[in-house]
Amino acid sequence: MKGISKSHIASLLLASNLFLLSSTACSQVDTEPIYQNCLKLRHFARTKTQEIEAASACIAAAKQNDPRVMTIVGLLYATGKGVMRDKEKALFYWRRGVELKNPTSMRILGAIYQKGKWVEKDEERAKQLYKSAAALGDQVSENLLDQLIKNEKEEKRE
Repeated sequence: MKGISKSHIASLLLASNLFLLSSTACSQVDTEPIYQNCLKLRHFARTKTQEIEAASACIAAAKQNDPRVMTIVGLLYATGKGVMRDKEKALFYWRRGVELKNPTSMRILGAIYQKGKWVEKDEERAKQLYKSAAALGDQVSENLLDQLIKNEKEEKRE
């Protein structure tokens, strides 16, 4: 990609997302290209303006109910990249991702419940989320679930 700046790539991805959203607004949407663009936009947006435009495009894409986009939008709100940092909105989008059966959202919420970050600590809820994500093939969640169970057994022995 020599000769093309990351800033230019972000502008192209943003334009592509906006085109995809506008051209499919009244029909069934193939969300794969929108998801891919949101994923790339998170990494290529370099200026504050690009971050804001990228976040706006991803939030608009979330209206298509792609669970993977919900996860990205949750991350945007959690980190404040392109939007005001807002834990409630981050949790909303991750919970929506869980409702739509996204294992990454399940894993993120599982970790939040396990640590008690932004919510009351609830290791049982964390286990449920990790178990659901693992059932969908998320190996990281399976490992986290195994570790959580192992830690509980060690605590009972002590």
